[in-house]
Amino acid sequence: MSKTVMDKSESSDEEDSESLSLFPSRPIIEDADELKFHPGVYLQFLNTSEVYELLEQIYSAVAEEDEEFNQSFVKNFAYSKLLRKYKDKKSMTDIRKFLEEKDLHPYQVASLSTLCPQSVDEAISLIPSLEEKDISVVKEIIEELDLKHTLL
Repeated sequence: MSKTVMDKSESSDEEDSESLSLFPSRPIIEDADELKFHPGVYLQFLNTSEVYELLEQIYSAVAEEDEEFNQSFVKNFAYSKLLRKYKDKKSMTDIRKFLEEKDLHPYQVASLSTLCPQSVDEAISLIPSLEEKDISVVKEIIEELDLKHTLL
């Protein structure tokens, strides 16, 4: 697919204002299956254990001030505690480091460490973008995730 570059003098005022806008009139289609995300937004993908850790820090800070928690926070805190795969920071750090060394997209890193698929087929069905990776690499990742999860 080629991209046509237009001389600045050829573009209309409407196009100029749209390119400067944070929210262009044409929607940007995001697709996690193809790892396409909005280019102008910084995204940090976290697994459920990392989300729990962040929420726990917030909980501790707010609890010290005797403030009330809204219902949404309480539900997310409970959900992330229930579904977290790694109970300690070292395990979370080790898994993230291992996955990042495999040249995975941050979305794939967070998804794999949250879902912990049991087979290559399951991993690819849950995270279709893994189909682009070498099967032996995906298999190694699955085995390592299983080992780390078993040791907890």
